[in-house]
Amino acid sequence: MSPKFPFDSAKARAQDRAQLVALASCLNHPEMTDRTVLLVGRTDAQGTAANNEALGLRRAETVKKILVANGLSEARVSISTRGEADAVGHTAAAPGVPEFSDGYDRSVDVVVRGAKHAP
Repeated sequence: MSPKFPFDSAKARAQDRAQLVALASCLNHPEMTDRTVLLVGRTDAQGTAANNEALGLRRAETVKKILVANGLSEARVSISTRGEADAVGHTAAAPGVPEFSDGYDRSVDVVVRGAKHAP
């Protein structure tokens, strides 16, 4: 799961909010309480590196707030940012139009850790 964000924004889309609410519910199941979540904010390469680092953190914090607001313990969620590091390229819908696209950039990676493995 990687919630996507519009250009230069940390506002979550409705469809991503719904998926995050469902994720929080799953992670609150008694068999899942040993799991933790790492949220890694990402941006495209437009703008300064410092701005993109901060934007990546704001995006990760947005996702964290949604999970916590839906019952996931804050202690189980950590955030990080890659900023524009690992950006795969320009994700605008058309050249010169900085609108949302479905690219990997402008997202938050949601990594669930601590899963038990079957024998």
